[in-house]
Order: sequence, then C-alpha cells, then structure tokens
Amino acid sequence: MTRPEPDELAITSYRDFRRATRGQTSHTLRDLYDRHYYERHVGSRELAELYFTSLGLAPTPFTETPLKLANVTPDDRVLDVGCGRGEVVFQSAARGATATGVDFSDAAIEIANDTRGKQTPEIRERVTFINGDAESLPFGDRSFTKVFLLDVVEHLEKRELLQVLRETARVLRDEGTLIVHTTENRWNNTYGYWLQLALARIRRAETPKQPTVANYQLVRSDPDLDEDKVLMHINEQSVLSLKLALSRSGFASRVWLVEPDLNLGPKPGAGDRLKKMIFRLAQLKLLYGNHIFAVATPRQKFRVASRDRV
Repeated sequence: MTRPEPDELAITSYRDFRRATRGQTSHTLRDLYDRHYYERHVGSRELAELYFTSLGLAPTPFTETPLKLANVTPDDRVLDVGCGRGEVVFQSAARGATATGVDFSDAAIEIANDTRGKQTPEIRERVTFINGDAESLPFGDRSFTKVFLLDVVEHLEKRELLQVLRETARVLRDEGTLIVHTTENRWNNTYGYWLQLALARIRRAETPKQPTVANYQLVRSDPDLDEDKVLMHINEQSVLSLKLALSRSGFASRVWLVEPDLNLGPKPGAGDRLKKMIFRLAQLKLLYGNHIFAVATPRQKFRVASRDRV
C-alpha cells in the first residue's frame, strides 16, 4: 500500500483523512519515524526541546500520569514498548528501576542511546535500548513487572495492535501491570464533532473546524513540520475499542477518558456549574475527551488457555 505524497495530500474532512490512512500499517509508514519526527513532532516542539535539555528526565504531561499509575519502584523491571526517545525509560531508571526500551525506529534508538551516554552512571547502568519489532518482542515470558504502551496504539493497524498486546501479555509477569495511553479519541473526531456541528447550525454560529482537519492545517502552515506526519495515526481508538482490544489479547482492564477542560473561567457562575453537571451526567467526555488511559493486568484463565492451544 502506497501513501499519498505530501503535495498530493488534500485533507479537508475526516473522510479524507480516513481515506489517506486506509490500508496503511506501521511498517508501510516506517520511513516517517525519522530523526526530524522525534526532534520536532513528538508531543510538541517545546517538549522535544525539554527532552534534550533535561536528558529526558523532566516530567511532562505524557510521563507524569503513566508513571504515577504504574507506581514504579526500585524492585521493578520496566519495559517501554515503542519507547521513542526514551523519556519513560530514563524516568523509571531515575526511580531506581531496571528499565528497557524497545522501538522499531533506528532514529529513536539512536537518539535514546545518545542521551543514555550523557546520563549519570547510576542511571546509565539501569537502562537498555533495543531496536526491535514490538510484534515479536525479544524477551522471555514473564520478564517484566511493569510495561508501558504510550502513544503507540494509534500508530498500529488492528492486526498489529492485537499482536503487540498479546506479546505484551506474554512478557508481563502474572502480577504485572500494563499502562496504556492513546490519543486522539475517535468518538471526538466523529460523534463529538457532528454534535458540535449540529449545535452550531441550530445557533447559526460559525462552523467549527473538524479537529483532524484543524491539526493538519496547523502542521501544514509550519515550515518546520512535515505535513505527511499527520498520516501516522492510522488506528484512533475509543474507550470501547481499546477495552475490547485489551480483552481479546488476554487482559482485564480499566479504561477511561480524561475529562477535557471546559474553560469555565476563574469564577464559574451558576450557569457554568450547571453546564459542567450536565456534561458529566451525560458522559459527554466520551465524545470530547481525547486522552484515553488504561491500566491492565493479564487474565490467568487466558494464560492457561493459551498454553493449552500450543
């Protein structure tokens, strides 16, 4: 499957985006995971700069919550699948854990190892980076107590995702924990936008931009960014789809969306409080939240059934 060249991209609707990513896999898009991607696109340009100035040790919104959920301790053996530049690996090691990162991108592992060489001996000796495929992890069964899969799910097509999750379950100890984060929320890009569009038309207000289209236009307008990088999110999730994928792969899980900021101002009035109450009662965060988290553990019955099939 070939992908459109940057000068052929014309993303004016979410349908255009789905059409451009249809049939793609992480491997057909592999060349997009270049050094420029990790130096400019991952998280944001500011977070990339923070990574290089802090050697990956500065907490960010993308590392604080996962590390808190995992409760990483010096006794842990940590694996970060799709580790990218290695922030979570370095920050786990700073907590005393033995941490390993695996990524299929040559550029990611090169950057991570360059940064590893600048760390203190205490952190450096607890960190390892491996250039490998997450669909066939080069580790023995039950090798790790904590596994992270952060901002990777959306980069894997459905078959790849299930295989990666099954491999993750294989290398995780029985009492171990898997932490997942993914964005964007597909329901936000579809149902949430449709509801927002309908409300705008009822109110005769300005037509809102579809989130994916708005992001594409923002990237395209910045000469320091690559517009074809918008094609990398080939498998956006919802709370339900991620829950089902984890279940099919042998995990019991808790999956949730972070409630978005409603921008009610410093002193919300009665109307604002009512709006927030309605938002929560109607579970509208399922349509407007974008950050999906999951905490999962291997199901023992699934492990036994898997061994019986071998």
